[in-house]
Amino acid sequence: MNAPASMQLIHIGPLRQESEALLKHIALPSLVITPRPESPTLKGIQSDLKYVSAVVAPQAEEATRYSYNVPGFDSLAPASGLKSLYPGVAETQRKPVETQPLNELISEHCPSGTFMTHLVLEQPEQALSLLQAWQEEGILDDLEGLFVRTSPISLYEGMPTQAELIAWCQQYGFDTGAEKIDPDSSEDPEFILLEFKRNALHLPLKVAQEEADALKQECDSLKKKLSEYEKLLKENANQLTEAAAALRETDTQLKERTKQHDEKAIQAESVSKECATLKQQFSEVDEALRETRVQLEKLTKQCDEKTLQAENASKECAALKQQLSEKESTITQLREQLASQQQNQTVIQSRFEALESKMEGKLESLLREQRSYIQQTSNALGQHVTRLAHKQRDERALIHYLHHGQKPVSTELDPGYALALLEQYHSQGYDVVVVFGSAATTELLAKAEVSSHGNQSQLMLEGQPNEAVAPSENDLPTSIISIEHQRSQCAAIIKSLEANNCRQAVNIVHAPLIEYESQGQTTLFYNAETTLKQLGQWLPDNSRVLVIIGPILEKVNNGIYSGLSQLLQHLPSPVLEILIENLDFALENELKKDWSFLLNKWQRKAKWYYLPGALGLEVTD
Repeated sequence: MNAPASMQLIHIGPLRQESEALLKHIALPSLVITPRPESPTLKGIQSDLKYVSAVVAPQAEEATRYSYNVPGFDSLAPASGLKSLYPGVAETQRKPVETQPLNELISEHCPSGTFMTHLVLEQPEQALSLLQAWQEEGILDDLEGLFVRTSPISLYEGMPTQAELIAWCQQYGFDTGAEKIDPDSSEDPEFILLEFKRNALHLPLKVAQEEADALKQECDSLKKKLSEYEKLLKENANQLTEAAAALRETDTQLKERTKQHDEKAIQAESVSKECATLKQQFSEVDEALRETRVQLEKLTKQCDEKTLQAENASKECAALKQQLSEKESTITQLREQLASQQQNQTVIQSRFEALESKMEGKLESLLREQRSYIQQTSNALGQHVTRLAHKQRDERALIHYLHHGQKPVSTELDPGYALALLEQYHSQGYDVVVVFGSAATTELLAKAEVSSHGNQSQLMLEGQPNEAVAPSENDLPTSIISIEHQRSQCAAIIKSLEANNCRQAVNIVHAPLIEYESQGQTTLFYNAETTLKQLGQWLPDNSRVLVIIGPILEKVNNGIYSGLSQLLQHLPSPVLEILIENLDFALENELKKDWSFLLNKWQRKAKWYYLPGALGLEVTD
């Protein structure tokens, strides 16, 4: 026994705020077809929601998928008006994908007997072509509600505008809805999800229109036949009138001839002989007439054949004239090409002479460049020797800075960077320093902190009122927080700090690396949200925080891209400084671009600066 038919809502394309609201609002079993892997936001929307990762197109084929730096704008066509509508949008990737038709996905993932009553279409670049294909296949016959993402302008190559889409939907019985899909949504009016509802009178009206067209055709045919019948009746009436008049005239003549017949009866016998003679003559004339008609038909046929031959000859003459004209045109073109080739040969000869002169000049220029290169190499060698001398001078200054001749705790840091960092640390008076993945920097700052303040550490909020949080023995320490992703590294730092009598200035936190979504990419960053939240509760309103990010994150999918988002979210300090150690020069421009975009989004002011071997960023309100 077949299962009873059931209604179904189908969502195609990326999930946005309005489409998620529709899935929650429409109480129907739902099939969500998106090109990306399952999103956590799908969980909890509906109990009877089924997810499928696929790319929908009218036919199964290979297509190119375009990805952009803003989620939700991926498409099967390159962007056009989208870049003018959202100037920050840029293409990041192109890759081939296999598309699937909608009817195959419904047959594979929906129960037997299911028919689609609601459709959410979030593929604006293909919206109209998909709807046209599904209309021909009959997939839209049971559709009651249609929701399509569109724009007044064409955002992708070949994308229909909002007006074109509305015109097509109205033609096939869909009226635009007046209600807003999600009242709380901040939907862009230039990139809107339009609602269409099936007009209940569309199908009856379509059937009635087809019947009316058939009746109209039948009526026109009947009118034509009626007109022909009226014409025939009119002709028959005229013929009857003429026949009646002729009959009356014939009757009169008959009476007269009857009278004459009686008079001429006597003459009949004599005339009969003459008549027999005339009949014989008539038979001879009729035979001659038949022979004449046969000859006339033969002559007519010969005349038609000669006329056809004359027409063929005329056509052949016209074709020969056309061929003659084309040959004359070809000869003229060949003459022009010959003249052009002769002119080009002259130009090529002059260019060869100019090129020969230019090569002589180029040879002299190369000799001058070689002499300049030798001079620049000599200058670079001198600059390298000078930098080595400066580095030795900075190392001696650092050794003198720390305990009058004692070596620093770690020798991994560049002396110039270490000295500049210590000068900034003491001059700025930070409330707290957070170090991500840099043991050498942690040891250097701890040594400097103990040297300048002794063995006594101060509470961050000493003298700073805070009604919400009270300090306890489990709270974070005051000066330096070192965050590492490996327990072995944490133990090594503790051992080294204890050996140098500066353990009390540092709180060591173990935070393994986890995945984060940043700028449409999956990167790794420390799982330090709890630590940063706790630290944010301790910070005073006018705090200054220094965050140092070690080079380890450059080796794990450029995790520094995710770092700024975590710091801005959990450290609401009026002044936040970030130092990135040993940043690869090739990544610097990309990092500045991504962080500037995020800072504008958070409405925070920022200023970039440099230390020897480090890139700095000062973020203020």
